[in-house]
Amino acid sequence: MTHPASSPILITGAEGFVGAYLIRELLPLQVPIFGTYFIPEARHLSVLPEERWIFCDLNDRDATFDLIRELQPAFIYHLAGISFVPTAESNRPKALGTNVGGTLNLLEAAASLETAPRIVLISSGEVYGKVPEEKGPLREEFPLQPANFYAATKAAAEKIAWPFFERGEI
Repeated sequence: MTHPASSPILITGAEGFVGAYLIRELLPLQVPIFGTYFIPEARHLSVLPEERWIFCDLNDRDATFDLIRELQPAFIYHLAGISFVPTAESNRPKALGTNVGGTLNLLEAAASLETAPRIVLISSGEVYGKVPEEKGPLREEFPLQPANFYAATKAAAEKIAWPFFERGEI
């Protein structure tokens, strides 16, 4: 992937497990990397300097738009969300709001920029449900058949993102 030298990369949910590894992989690009967090205690997992951390609740539409307008990122890696299946099952409204509503806020904010960033929306293999072993490894062309509420929110986020992509907004 090539990247404009002065344009920042934004990683939502950078304080999570995947975010810590993604930051390490992106650091050699020597471009500004910013990470959003929701759980302050988890930031210790990362090598990102303190001044590059930004608190953001993606459920807060205004805060999300402000963040995107301020940073003007060239790339966004969207990792933020509720990723623990039991948590999503036990608090469905929160999982729906975070995984779908937060994603929608981010997509709309990105689409509002004059130059829309490239967005990598991280989903989950859970969206495919139980795939028989004889079908081989999971492939994106498999039908979405979420078997739990977490998977349903991730599948919904994918579906919501598609029109933005189709219209060239992101």
